[in-house]
Amino acid sequence: MLRLIPLFLLLLTSIARADLVFAPRYEYIRGKEDELANRLIVKSKLNSNVGPFAVFIEGFGEFEANEDQAFIRKSPSRGYLQEAYLEFKLDSFYVRVGRQAIRWSEMWSQPSLDVWSGRRWSRLFFDPFQDQLTHPTGASFSYARESWSLDLVGIGETAETTY
Repeated sequence: MLRLIPLFLLLLTSIARADLVFAPRYEYIRGKEDELANRLIVKSKLNSNVGPFAVFIEGFGEFEANEDQAFIRKSPSRGYLQEAYLEFKLDSFYVRVGRQAIRWSEMWSQPSLDVWSGRRWSRLFFDPFQDQLTHPTGASFSYARESWSLDLVGIGETAETTY
């Protein structure tokens, strides 16, 4: 999947309008005696549409300068691919294929009935909830009307929980 990202970027920039966002954030957290974090986080998103087709890619990289805390929190300096999917949307019907957030409810503080998402427990209390989650890879088919919806999901790879 990661090998296809440069190809998608080249294709999208040549035929479609693509929105690319980078959001860097620097954090320095210090307690009374110890430095708890000295890190740079760079989040990025790519969202592009061509007619009924869309591509969405989101990820972030964390670069921790305090090696002691990186070891204690088990949070090495590296990049994380949050979501990367292709979507086909036509009126009330859509299909998504790739790594995606799949929720059975609108509750983001504790996803209900979500057996496919994993957690990055080393990011607990340090990062927003969305950055703590890892998402499964698969396909989802949805049909929605005003008062009801039907969702079918096939999971090829469940998300990994780490600490």
